Amino acid sequence: MRSAVIISACIAAVVSTAQPVVSPITRDTVQVADSLPTYKFLVSGHWYGAGTSRSGFPASTVQGNIEKFNATDASFFLLTGDIFQNTKSDQARYKPALYDRLHVPLFNAVGNHDLDGGFYSGLFGSTWMQWDVRDDRFIVLDTEEDDSSIKGEQLRMIQQAATDAEAGLLKHVFITSHRPIWAEGGHYSFLFPGNTKSIAGCNYGTDVLPLLRRIVKHAEVFWMAGSMGGTAPASILFETPEPNLHYVMSAIRDETRDAVLLAEVSADSVRWEAISLTGKHIEPVRTYTAEWWREHLANPEGFEWKLLPYHIKSTLLHRNFWIGVGAVAVLWLGFGILRRRRGE
Repeated sequence: MRSAVIISACIAAVVSTAQPVVSPITRDTVQVADSLPTYKFLVSGHWYGAGTSRSGFPASTVQGNIEKFNATDASFFLLTGDIFQNTKSDQARYKPALYDRLHVPLFNAVGNHDLDGGFYSGLFGSTWMQWDVRDDRFIVLDTEEDDSSIKGEQLRMIQQAATDAEAGLLKHVFITSHRPIWAEGGHYSFLFPGNTKSIAGCNYGTDVLPLLRRIVKHAEVFWMAGSMGGTAPASILFETPEPNLHYVMSAIRDETRDAVLLAEVSADSVRWEAISLTGKHIEPVRTYTAEWWREHLANPEGFEWKLLPYHIKSTLLHRNFWIGVGAVAVLWLGFGILRRRRGE
């Protein structure tokens, strides 16, 4: 577990509607106009882009659409993790490229890249929090904390949401995490073969899902995550395994398929819209079910042959390639010596 200071900070981060909700990243305050019948928020993740990126800047598809994000009138942006590649060193580049231009408060469900060296906790305080907007509860989790399991204060936040929903205090519960822990070891495990997951399994099925089933009897639940590999067929997934329970994925990779989600929330419904970041046609959000993914996983976007020289160069210059070459050489030498000795 991280320090007790972080635990104390996360308890303090549980905010009510009477307190201002402030982004720990941009320091902007969430504004929701009481005069309007609905409010909006955006969902996305993996903002450092492609796994090969080394620039320390947000993905080009993010930087090229900041004005579009501002124009949505969203009250805040929920990020599904891995927005930085190196949290501490990237801040100098993210400030002029993102923070100074984006006028939407950011809240990030930390991923493995965001926690490099423990710097995220030092820079942005608690790695989990919750707040209310009208009759809706927003919960941001840290699935790196206990290797995909939800325990301690984080589990108590979901327990409290279940109690409040049963008391008729909540209409919607929005949970954001980096890892899609609902996909680990179950029916949806085929979706993300390359995503970050636990080593020995997690407590989603035993401890978390029963709480969600209590909530969905009285309120709608949307669990949004962002750890999806680069071979994913879309930037979006929207699956409804049980009535009132929805699994949502959103993450970009600096590719033509990149898109973000816009949710418009009223007292009795949530309308979802996909916003393309490249102009590529996108189907209605609820099209991208697990079954759609199953049908399209074998047909990812075509290989860009013009990038072949770049990929070859990147491979040859990467230290892991030479570590592999060295390991093979040592094994080959060892087998050669062994065969000689057997022949003597």
